[in-house]
Amino acid sequence: MALTNAIRLHGMRPLTSDPQCFLKHNEKGDLVCVASTHVDDLKITGIPSEAEALIKALEEAFDALKVERGVFTHCGLQHEQSSNGDIKVHQEEYISKILPMGATAGKFVDKMEPLGSEELVTEYRSVLGAVAWATQTRPDVLVYVCALQRQMQKPRWLDVAHLNRIILYMQHRPLHLLYKKVAPPLQILLISDSAFQGKGQDCLAIKSGVVALASASVDLSKPETINIMALDWLSRKQTHVCRSTFAAEIHACCDLVGIGIKINSAMHELKHGANGAVAILDTPRDQLGLPMRLVLDAEAVFNAVVAAQAKTPADASLLLPLMALRQYLETKALLSISWADTRSMLADGLNKGSIDREALRRAFSEGVWNLEQATKSWSARGVRSVVDP
Repeated sequence: MALTNAIRLHGMRPLTSDPQCFLKHNEKGDLVCVASTHVDDLKITGIPSEAEALIKALEEAFDALKVERGVFTHCGLQHEQSSNGDIKVHQEEYISKILPMGATAGKFVDKMEPLGSEELVTEYRSVLGAVAWATQTRPDVLVYVCALQRQMQKPRWLDVAHLNRIILYMQHRPLHLLYKKVAPPLQILLISDSAFQGKGQDCLAIKSGVVALASASVDLSKPETINIMALDWLSRKQTHVCRSTFAAEIHACCDLVGIGIKINSAMHELKHGANGAVAILDTPRDQLGLPMRLVLDAEAVFNAVVAAQAKTPADASLLLPLMALRQYLETKALLSISWADTRSMLADGLNKGSIDREALRRAFSEGVWNLEQATKSWSARGVRSVVDP
């Protein structure tokens, strides 16, 4: 509370979508400083004079700060800023210290047998928790970690083997997240995907997605290599009841749009100042933050959303999510929806463990998405190129 008060006294205001991120704009309305806080760890960026002024103000309110620039560790994540402004973020040191579980005790037992003691179960949960922390910078293993987390109550020796394999993979195949400047003007791409598997009465549906910045000049209507900056990503079990692939895909789209709107509200405040939730709600959807576009590989969902007359799906409960996506387009909360070939689907690696990880790794480590096949795009005015004014 004391830290928050000191930051606010310096003229900085918290984001509505994230109270631990503070902004400062000058009299002209230009953004001059951003600071995020986690207990007593701060990360600051902005005009050098403004950043130094904030540090000085905090040192006057508290003790001298330990200040690291360019190369530093923040909340366990290592940051490295190059001379051109690019930033690499990774957890190599942390990952190198994760020790695989000793699997010798289960060497001669059936791999499907549960672990034999509460001590082993506790160790499994602890090691898995350590690996889960590393997914902040390792999206390439996120789907595997989520699968193992579903075995938290009754882990098997097979799960121990899989957990050890993930650890060795991370240690031998490091990954640095790259944050590089994207040519303005900017737009937000919401790349949505889902996986569905029916197992008797229990159906498993996983939603996944990537929220990324891209240049507004990107043309999704033709094969292209797109420079992106990943802002957020997810891979988790669906919270909705899904009885089909169509249901899993449409719910994943709606959930990802919701995440996109939250991130876009932060973009709006970065540009216009932190003015609170009411100001954001009063802003027309087509004027909020950056233009957003949804990309998916479920052609049935795309066709249902863009149909001239909406038809009730076989599962009638899906009509409302379907109409919600259509209304996002009509109100310009989404500027367009695009269908992409599955072979170009970037989010595939976040919900399927059997596919190659290189496309996903390259997108995060190099900021490149290879859209190798043409897409179909639609806006509330009809089929068009993504760069059509």
